[in-house]
Amino acid sequence: MSEASSKHYDRYAECEKNRVLRQKIEQRCAKIAALAFPNEVLRAANRVLNVKQNDVKGKRSGPKNKGLLLNFGVKNGSHG
Repeated sequence: MSEASSKHYDRYAECEKNRVLRQKIEQRCAKIAALAFPNEVLRAANRVLNVKQNDVKGKRSGPKNKGLLLNFGVKNGSHG
């Protein structure tokens, strides 16, 4: 195989590797996008439920109750 022929083959092989890698990136980006949507829906539902829970606790316990923070049910600012 001549040197020019060898360089051509090497270049072709690298282009093919890049094509495969770009295809994998596109597939993974699509998968991430598909997973992100349900996650955002669940976060929104969690916020709504936390607000409803605060309303119920506020009506039962009076003004002393600080209720839940909207961030994953953490009470009274503790991050334990």
